[in-house]
Amino acid sequence: MSNLVGKLELIREISRYHPGYEAGRKRGWSWYVGGMRDDGGWNFWKMYDAGSYADLRLCLQELELEANPKPIILSEKDRIKANTLIVLENGQITNELEKELLEKHVANFENNMLWGKRV
Repeated sequence: MSNLVGKLELIREISRYHPGYEAGRKRGWSWYVGGMRDDGGWNFWKMYDAGSYADLRLCLQELELEANPKPIILSEKDRIKANTLIVLENGQITNELEKELLEKHVANFENNMLWGKRV
């Protein structure tokens, strides 16, 4: 009986988080529609039936990490890049660090598309 109570407590804790977080959606325990509709919710019965105590605990830990991400600490070189403004060809103003990260992301995306990997 105590495992049941513990499971219900975990489900209650999980349900306090926003249903749009990836930890709930990837397990099929929550649904979320953003945009103008902005609607979503948690499926209590799916969590209760499919989730073991350990799986519920893992989901709760993932939700806590998603809700409270660790701060990104930049190195001195990256801090200088982040403070150096540049103007792109289309007139958009950004910084060197963002431009570098975007170029890496685009190159990775193109590689994945070229070699048929999921993006």
